[in-house]
Amino acid sequence: MNYRSTLRPLWWLPMIIALAWPPLGAAQETGRFVVEDIEVVGLQRITEGTLFNYLPVNIGDTLTPDRTAQALRALFTTQFFHDVELRRDGNTLVVAVTERPTIASFTVTGNKDIKDDDLRGVLRGVGLAEGRIFDRGVLESVEVELRRQYFNRGKYAVTVDTEVREVPGNLVEIAITIAEGQVARIREVNFVGNHSFSNRELAGILELRRSNWLSFYRKDDQYSREKLQGDLESLRSFYMDQGYAAFEVESLQVAISPDKRDVFITVNIKEGGKYRIGEIRLAGNLILDEPEMRRLVLFNTGDSFHHRAITLSTELMTRRLGEEGYANAEVAPLPDFGEEDDIVDITLFFEPGNRVYVRRINFVGASATNDETFRREMRQLEGSWLQNSAIDRSKTRLQRLPFVAEVEITPTPVAGSDEFVDIDIEIEEREPGHFQFGAGYSGAFGVMLNAGVTHSNFLGEGRRVQINLARSEFSQTYNLSFTEPYWTVNGISRNWGVFFREADQLFAQGSPMFINTWGGNIGFGIPLSEFMFINVGATLAQHELIASFNSTPYLQAWVRNPNHGENFENLFPDNPLANVSGTRFRTIELNLGWSRDTRNRAIFPSAGSRLGVSGEISVPPSEISYYMGTLFNHSYWTLRGDTVLSFRTELTAGRGYRDTSGLPPYKFVFAGGPESIRGYRENWLGPQDDAGFPVGGNVRMFSQIEIMIPPPSEKLRNSSRIGLFVDAGNVFQGRDSVSFDEMRMSAGLAATWLAPIGAMKISYAVPLNDKPGDRLERLQFSIGSAF
Repeated sequence: MNYRSTLRPLWWLPMIIALAWPPLGAAQETGRFVVEDIEVVGLQRITEGTLFNYLPVNIGDTLTPDRTAQALRALFTTQFFHDVELRRDGNTLVVAVTERPTIASFTVTGNKDIKDDDLRGVLRGVGLAEGRIFDRGVLESVEVELRRQYFNRGKYAVTVDTEVREVPGNLVEIAITIAEGQVARIREVNFVGNHSFSNRELAGILELRRSNWLSFYRKDDQYSREKLQGDLESLRSFYMDQGYAAFEVESLQVAISPDKRDVFITVNIKEGGKYRIGEIRLAGNLILDEPEMRRLVLFNTGDSFHHRAITLSTELMTRRLGEEGYANAEVAPLPDFGEEDDIVDITLFFEPGNRVYVRRINFVGASATNDETFRREMRQLEGSWLQNSAIDRSKTRLQRLPFVAEVEITPTPVAGSDEFVDIDIEIEEREPGHFQFGAGYSGAFGVMLNAGVTHSNFLGEGRRVQINLARSEFSQTYNLSFTEPYWTVNGISRNWGVFFREADQLFAQGSPMFINTWGGNIGFGIPLSEFMFINVGATLAQHELIASFNSTPYLQAWVRNPNHGENFENLFPDNPLANVSGTRFRTIELNLGWSRDTRNRAIFPSAGSRLGVSGEISVPPSEISYYMGTLFNHSYWTLRGDTVLSFRTELTAGRGYRDTSGLPPYKFVFAGGPESIRGYRENWLGPQDDAGFPVGGNVRMFSQIEIMIPPPSEKLRNSSRIGLFVDAGNVFQGRDSVSFDEMRMSAGLAATWLAPIGAMKISYAVPLNDKPGDRLERLQFSIGSAF
């Protein structure tokens, strides 16, 4: 079958002449006739209705040579046909067509470097898909594009073969076979014209390098045109940062070996001389006062020419103009090489353009969250002028929502206006809820079961609901909490909860006490500024503590103190071995905290910190008196690329006051495990009783330093991290017992994955200074823990 091009003017010109040829009759001498009927022949898969939709001739129209040419163009433009003829049978217009074949199927084999889904998406975009009309020209374009894609990946030996097979029904089957070949490796990178820096120094600036022993991992010896262009920009920036303001890349040669497996790169450069900054001028429409803009200039007259300083200055000025609504402002540095050989004057030319206002803010991509939940986090408002800082802060606040994975903000110009934009915010949601479940067994606690459900976006309104249940042979714990982040329109949050805990381990080895606590709490978060908050609240609780003869001396003395509530003794008078004592009391705690949060997101932040202090104190009519305080900080810094340095430290201390002899035992703190010092068994660090079991303390301090690296896979970057860490800390009984010599340290490797059921954490740690009596646990795993 002969597949001819879509428009063939020399082919259909004779038909036009034939139709216009004047037969007999006065009316026919003009080449015109009135169409009384239209007949279509040659259709197979396309319906007559479809053809008539494109045919610009109807019954009753007068057909002229111009109308004939128009009709032919309209039918050919559809690309449904590769032959079209218009004939006259009396006053009937006969449309004879030959359809292009339809693609019945197409297959692609041999592709490894380009995934099937990505490849089929590209092919579908150019019209190569099942059910589409086949066009030989499109197939040839696909072959060229595939070769280009592989060339960009450094595979110059690639071959792309296409086979088109005709099948009955005017259909074709297309098979594309790809032989990718080997990636061309960079064998040499040479520089010509460099006098101030050696080839080795300049090669170290480039991302592309000759093959080395790390190339199997870095892939830095695989030639790519895009990477090479980026390397040339890096080279240019390097020279210009050293003062070579007139540096140029004069030419570039990329040679490929005959077997297409080796690449040789030669860069010809012209260094020019080193320059110093001469006069600095500000020109154009500055909008703001010149002294204010000059304060943003990061270079001075007499300094060595420094490209980065000039670039940063223009960025600061552009951003400053953006704060005034001039979102399209440009500040162009114009060098003027004067008469002196080593002096260059710099003119910063301002073109602010028009002030830009925000017409509408659109949220797209989010289906489980109400629009208002996102809109209340916005600091860029509709109707106000566009501000870069407000956009950036809005993005940060949205990313800090625990149910948001990623945010992209794009200002879109409004058609027909250069003063208005729409803000399109694309949000990738994260699973807002997770389920926590655990099961285990120990000699001290027996069979242990725990379950919990947390939903951070209840009803799509950003509310947090959490339910935790835990039960073992000797204990049970239940709590329910609810947080409303926007209790008032000005951002005051409210949370409340109820809880019950019972630990019935009176005679269980290693847990010689009984604890029964129930109560409720309420709290409010009040924003002081964009980054600072205070939290106030209260907790009302009823407690019952019972100690046995094998409890620690501290516990026995505490429950028998007459100032610690309602005391009772000898619960089992018939059993002299069961020397049991206890106390009952009520407490009212006031909670107060201050925090400053500048993190760029709530989960896996890469910049900012969370610093704060919190405290609680029991107040009358509480029957005991105590206070506790916590100082905490968690900071993040981006080191290089997506690698993040994390530093976390915490100090907690408490004591009794007035008639209370010490901190209540149920307030004791513990250390060890994934949340404090990894490599040591959870909650087993610090003071121990005579049997070697942990009893906790009233002072805890620990630090965690971690370098976090995202995984190579793009699909896992928003949900997982790998880290190298060093932990240090311990728990102490009393301020006088605090000693840095007793600090425990560990180092190791950790991984975190945000699974649908919660955050899964696994770590392997090596204790660095463990001592006799420490319980070690190098491999640790947890699921469902909160961030």
